[in-house]
Amino acid sequence: MKKWIVIAGAAAILSSVLAFSFISSASSLDTAPISNRLAEKGVIVKSMSMSGKVLQVGIQSEGTDQMTPEDIKAIRNIRNEIRSGSNKILGIKDLKVKFSGKQGKVIYDSTINDITAIPDFVKKPEVKLDDLNVKSFLSKGLSDQGLTVSKLEISKSPLEGNLVNMVIQQVDLAKVNDSIPEIEMIISKLNESSGTGITQYDLSIQDKTGQLIVFLTADLVYRDFYWWQSPILNGDTWTKSKPRDPSTAPLASERPAIPASSPE
Repeated sequence: MKKWIVIAGAAAILSSVLAFSFISSASSLDTAPISNRLAEKGVIVKSMSMSGKVLQVGIQSEGTDQMTPEDIKAIRNIRNEIRSGSNKILGIKDLKVKFSGKQGKVIYDSTINDITAIPDFVKKPEVKLDDLNVKSFLSKGLSDQGLTVSKLEISKSPLEGNLVNMVIQQVDLAKVNDSIPEIEMIISKLNESSGTGITQYDLSIQDKTGQLIVFLTADLVYRDFYWWQSPILNGDTWTKSKPRDPSTAPLASERPAIPASSPE
């Protein structure tokens, strides 16, 4: 059975929300360059401060009481920025991110420890092909599995290796969640067998009308997966787990990546 790597505590970010009171810690270290670089990527930082080795980031969401696909993209941009190596002077070890909805309600609150640590078991994918061949190999791999590719773009990852931006059309909603681990498997196999060097990918799954059903961003080096999905899926997720209920479950801190059983 194929092993999957997940971040403990990372769950589908759906309609569930978490309440919090954001406390900003003063810091003598200048975090403005990080805020400015994130702003260039469309991530508007509401607040940012350092407390010891913990970077605390507050983001204003366009959602009212739910995360949006753009919020998921913001999470990836924040993580990429901290992991890029340009922020070593700050000595960031842990990252705490909070999103506030339009009415001020906190809709996401999460901490990841050792944000720049790569799990020991990870073998970084090697880039042995040019972008055109990477696209050709991946396009064929997806098509061979009966997946309809509406868009497929290859670019350089902000960290290292290749970044894939793809849009898959899935007419049968019952197959949406099963297609997500299938796509990861295709990419992992191509990395191993063909040197496609894909380290990150953004996956959008649309229905036949073009409506977004799932947006997922994945990092195959740091082994984290974050996604938004439409309520049309009724809370069923590709990990076969349900979103955490904020009324019964405590806030959870994320841990370094650990192996988990296959969701298949």
